[in-house]
Amino acid sequence: MPLPRHDADELFRLLSLQWDDACPPEVLARIEQIARTHGDSAIELILEYSALHADIDAVVASSQAFDRAIEGIEQTRIRPRKPISRQNVVANPEASKPQGVQISRWRAVFVVAASLLLAVGGSYWFDPHVRQERPSMGMGGVQMILRPPQTVACVTRLTNATWGQSLALEEGQTLKEHQRLELLTGAAQLSMACGAEIVLKAPCTIRLRSDDFVYLEQGDLTAEVAKWATGFVVDTKGLRITDLGTRFAVSAGPSGIAEAHVLEGEVLAEPMKTHRPKQSSMLLNAGEAIRVSVPQATINQILAESDRFVSRLKRFRPLRPIQLRNTGISLGVGQDDPHWTVTAGDPAYGPYPHPAVITGGDPSYLDNMPDGSQWVSVKRDAWPGIPTSSTHTFETRFNLKGYDPATVYIIGSFLVDNSIGELRINGKPVNFNRWITTWDVHDFESFHTIEILDGFVEGENVISVDVFNTPSHPDNPESPNPMGLRVEWQAFGCEIEPSPIVDRL
Repeated sequence: MPLPRHDADELFRLLSLQWDDACPPEVLARIEQIARTHGDSAIELILEYSALHADIDAVVASSQAFDRAIEGIEQTRIRPRKPISRQNVVANPEASKPQGVQISRWRAVFVVAASLLLAVGGSYWFDPHVRQERPSMGMGGVQMILRPPQTVACVTRLTNATWGQSLALEEGQTLKEHQRLELLTGAAQLSMACGAEIVLKAPCTIRLRSDDFVYLEQGDLTAEVAKWATGFVVDTKGLRITDLGTRFAVSAGPSGIAEAHVLEGEVLAEPMKTHRPKQSSMLLNAGEAIRVSVPQATINQILAESDRFVSRLKRFRPLRPIQLRNTGISLGVGQDDPHWTVTAGDPAYGPYPHPAVITGGDPSYLDNMPDGSQWVSVKRDAWPGIPTSSTHTFETRFNLKGYDPATVYIIGSFLVDNSIGELRINGKPVNFNRWITTWDVHDFESFHTIEILDGFVEGENVISVDVFNTPSHPDNPESPNPMGLRVEWQAFGCEIEPSPIVDRL
């Protein structure tokens, strides 16, 4: 179990005294006492705090040397990657102290940690099976949230396309963030979730950084961007292009030469920032283009060559984000969630429907994140919980006015205590790979993904989630225990196509 927050805070304060050379013997004694009391989790935290502090010391101590080196290099007008400086790190008064003082100071902390590893932590560090079962830990002993890769695009059209690394893509298939695509032959059109349509012409290699950011390693890429997706970025080794409402094309060669051609509208071009620090960004309008060469460190403005690239897309139906509310957005524990409703469940918590409530839940839950998502349940306090073998239905509603229901994609990321009995879209069950948490398997550190790809209707839609509460332990099958749900959404679709104009004459 992670350390209680007050013990983690005290441990950080005590270690800070040690780092500042203001450490009386009773401080080390108290650190040792906390470690012995909490075992593995305390030892992990000691080493984590100490390693982080050591890294900061090293960075700050070396920043002066970096700055001096960069000053000399910049005189040759060749600028490397942005150096780490004092503005990039937490200030630390220890940076100016001699290295020998720092080494003696660190030795005391690590001697304590090492001795306690053998005394109370051996099972964790020397038994690989135990180590695999422990969740990852963050600052303060809080479990780190593990989210699956986000969906950032889908395949719209393929023309004689073959892919490297034995990849087989089909029209309608979704693509994940950080996915690398190597198009060997043919052409491919991708719809980015933000609202940009891109066409790849082989040979072409790209990496999908996010739903509005693509890195072009080599090849030709043409982009047409919806008005709501302004800010879409295509990056290359020597050039970054940011859309300002336009159609544009980018090419990148293996030798480090990149070009951007504005076919319509305008873009912001940022050439070779790392090599020409005085080179400012420039605005390019339709008919203008830019060529940069990394090997030669040159920048040239040229005329756009529209014939080299794909003309206006034959079918431009960009995706548009759909607003669905994650559980607990911008709310505090104990508040009602106006976007989530409990519509059925144990009679003791009726009458139904009533708003779901933000809950701190069980101590094994991940920390709530009001700007991301939070746990919701049927009551304000988690203890003693709700009856076992009970099912409560949580619902959220969203509107598809103006969207074509046949084009809608919804991807939900779920944490649940204890299991989802059924998930429905407008009353229709959704198929998904089931999982369940039990008294000995608390799967609260990683989200599970459920995709909803059909069953949508024009106008208002409703998603229903049946959450089942299992016994907390076989020895107490009837004992009430916490129950909760946490959801984060991705949703996008195409707008309804306008009806063709009929000539009545």
